[in-house]
Amino acid sequence: MAERAAYQRTTLTTYFAYNAQHADGRNVVYADFPVNHVWKIREKVWSVRQQGEKTIGRMYFVQLATTERFFLHLLLIIVLGVTSFEHLRVVDDTEHPTFQDACGALGLLLDNAKWDTCMREACIDQDAKRLRNLFCDFSYYALL
Repeated sequence: MAERAAYQRTTLTTYFAYNAQHADGRNVVYADFPVNHVWKIREKVWSVRQQGEKTIGRMYFVQLATTERFFLHLLLIIVLGVTSFEHLRVVDDTEHPTFQDACGALGLLLDNAKWDTCMREACIDQDAKRLRNLFCDFSYYALL
């Protein structure tokens, strides 16, 4: 997934490129990046937002069942100034093989925080059927 996405010019991969070249984005998590930057669709680049512009940044909801994608999402809302997918997997100068392992090294899997975060985000824009399915996913993973 990450290997294929790294070659496309998406908002995420250009966020990585922007942070690699500019210091002003390195103290911001991906979810908050649109507060000070604007995505120019035609050029597929981020640029600094002009004064007075208002915005709401939003990340897509990710089901827990898509495990690596979910943990990638979790890292993107916690790690500041990411410059690559590999950078997300580095914790204490050790590159972990998966995003889930990186979350574990950061201590994000020690409590119910991941479940709480996922459920809170789901409640914003998911319907009742999807919330029930998500709750069933939680029950399944709690048994593992």
